[in-house]
Amino acid sequence: MQKKLILTGSAVVVLIILAVLASAYFSNKPALPTNTNTSGPVSSPTVSTPTFTGEDNLTNIGITSEQVSSLEQVLEQYLSSAGKTPSQVSFNSVQEISVNRNAVMPIWTISFAVQLNNIATYKAKMDYFNLTGIRLYLYSLDGSKLIYDSQNVGGSPG
Repeated sequence: MQKKLILTGSAVVVLIILAVLASAYFSNKPALPTNTNTSGPVSSPTVSTPTFTGEDNLTNIGITSEQVSSLEQVLEQYLSSAGKTPSQVSFNSVQEISVNRNAVMPIWTISFAVQLNNIATYKAKMDYFNLTGIRLYLYSLDGSKLIYDSQNVGGSPG
């Protein structure tokens, strides 16, 4: 009887050791990074995504949230390609300009100011159509030079 208990106990101990070894072997945990920087903690790279403000100025005149999202997306793409990394982008002085009712699908046009970090930077004109489509035009602050044309985003009129 005593031999059975010793064999059973030994088998249990061997199984526990095998389970621990198997767990350690099959674990996919990456090794912890080592800090070779002796001057301070390791910092993660940051991605600069601006905070947008003034969207309510757009939605209050009938622009859909999908159109606002498209506007923010094309602005981020333009600013990134132009090497600009503002922390804040604001939409101000929104005005309805016109509506083209002769098109198969009506196209509304608005103008507004785009400010980067609270500094007036661009005059903007945006056509919007359907429930999702936009086309953004950015002009120099004095309005004399077209700087960017997003082409149609989120669909096409008509």
